[in-house]
Amino acid sequence: DNCLIDMSTGTLLQGLTNAVIPMDGSISHLAQSCFSRVGITAVTIPDAVSIIPANAFSYCTSLVSVKLPSELRTLDATCFAWCSNLREIELPNGLINIQTYVFDSCALGSVTIPGSVENVLARSFGDMASLHTVTFEKRADVNGNAVLPYIHHNAFINSGSAENPITFNLPWTKEQHLEAFDGTYTDNGVVYRKDPFFGARIGSVINFADGETMTNGL
Repeated sequence: DNCLIDMSTGTLLQGLTNAVIPMDGSISHLAQSCFSRVGITAVTIPDAVSIIPANAFSYCTSLVSVKLPSELRTLDATCFAWCSNLREIELPNGLINIQTYVFDSCALGSVTIPGSVENVLARSFGDMASLHTVTFEKRADVNGNAVLPYIHHNAFINSGSAENPITFNLPWTKEQHLEAFDGTYTDNGVVYRKDPFFGARIGSVINFADGETMTNGL
């Protein structure tokens, strides 16, 4: 099916434009850059795959449809970056890590981030003028209180637009949010400002679980 596979390890090494990934249980790993710059339009990834590796589908500008595996735990750096026609994605429950530049410069309109996610790193949803709605699902402690993931201050850098700003729907309170994401932090001796809007365009709105709101730039 137009795939080069190392059968001894169950690793898909390279796919071509008309590739169909086998769904017979033989594939458990994808190699880095296995579809990068390939003209594939749709892909279904087997459920046994737990990591989409770096650059796996980067620059697949014809890609419009992706079905992610149910056992997915990590989206590695730039794995879907610059897929300029990718307009929809469903992130599976159980996903933990969204690394840098994962969906940078894609064409997503909305995204729901499962409560299982612990890390949303820099530019993972950056440079998307099309993005208008981001919903974080709740992850709670034993007392039912929302547990906040780590979200980089530039996770949504340059996303949204003046005409179509992002609405963030968050399952924690405004007080929790400002405690976690306002102010500054130090990394390797350099002081950075925490951005409570994660770099999103001016005009973006945050709706909190306690009914409070914030508007970026106002």
